[in-house]
Amino acid sequence: MNRWAVVGITVLVLAAMPFYLAILTTGWTWRRLVFNVNKVKFSYPFAFPTR
Repeated sequence: MNRWAVVGITVLVLAAMPFYLAILTTGWTWRRLVFNVNKVKFSYPFAFPTR
């Protein structure tokens, strides 16, 4: 891996950390997020192919 890949991964991890902590601290947020994703998937099956 080159330097830019490491920098990009580090930025992604730092950006995702608050969301990850928020999901960990509130379990209902995770369930609601999964429910919303499934609802969108069922509403727009062509936008989100399940294969």
